[in-house]
Amino acid sequence: MRNCTDHASVAASDIVSDSTELLGRLRDRVAHTDTVIIPVGIQPTLFLARNAAALPPQNVFPLSPAADLEELNDKWRFFQLVQQLSLPTPATVLISSADNVPELPAGKLVLKPVHGEGSLGLRFADSPAEVESVIGRIDAAGLLPVLVQEYVPGFDLTLSVIARDGSVLGGRVQQVAPDRSLEFVNLPSAIGMAEEIVSAKSVHGVLSFDMRGTPSEGGLYLTECNPRLWASCHKAAYTGMNVVDIGVGMARREPVMIEPVVPTSVLSPTSTVTRLLRGNFASVSPASRRFAHAELDNWRSALTSIVEKRLGGPSAVERGELLERWVSFDDEDGLRPAW
Repeated sequence: MRNCTDHASVAASDIVSDSTELLGRLRDRVAHTDTVIIPVGIQPTLFLARNAAALPPQNVFPLSPAADLEELNDKWRFFQLVQQLSLPTPATVLISSADNVPELPAGKLVLKPVHGEGSLGLRFADSPAEVESVIGRIDAAGLLPVLVQEYVPGFDLTLSVIARDGSVLGGRVQQVAPDRSLEFVNLPSAIGMAEEIVSAKSVHGVLSFDMRGTPSEGGLYLTECNPRLWASCHKAAYTGMNVVDIGVGMARREPVMIEPVVPTSVLSPTSTVTRLLRGNFASVSPASRRFAHAELDNWRSALTSIVEKRLGGPSAVERGELLERWVSFDDEDGLRPAW
């Protein structure tokens, strides 16, 4: 956004505090225009959902009520919802006190914050005893509650959908391939899980689910939900599902166009150019070519993104107090967030 010809800075504190001044600025910006406000990140998404009624609906990206988004974003409450719907999810325990740790699942475990992102606070343990050994430190740092989940063998997938009034309009399932490209796969069983959640919560807008397992062996488990635009949504656009464009069209009550799922890979622009220069044309998908073309057309934005990642991702203000404490806690253990 900083490379747009018309932009304005917004303080993160104004978003969290539901600043009436910020809301007024947004109203002035969209007045008598077809501009659509698109939230990026969970806090802006919640802010816009809480205040959507104060803005013209045609100027607001599709969003579910804030209470529903908060439920889906809360990893413990999401687990309870998935259990209620009898969908597959790993055994999960909530630890709220170091003095009263409930019985933990046996075997390898995953520990994570109830509210977190970018792998902050994520830890793997080979046994319940290993989890219990770190809970005291987490409690002393003021970081409880946390979740402990049964470890699921297999690999990670991301299931992302856009929905209108409780019905899924389109979805994509992606996984990271060994060569670090993004593979989009046709997995109707995963889309079916999303459809049940979308229907149960009358979801309006976008959702992205983390999943893990081995689909070919019939084992696929929902682990968490991100009720916001996800980091790789632009890559889904190159496969025929541009959720930003679709959402803007929904706000304006325009027809929605989503291409059917076709298994494909999306390479990094560097890999795409390298393969083309070597004459490996058949190994570069149309989606990869679209991605490389877009990055070259918007090289300033692409360069800014690379620099931000090198500098360590979001600022402390953008992360918020709780996540910033997790950054410090992880730093003591030599752990780094995914960004």
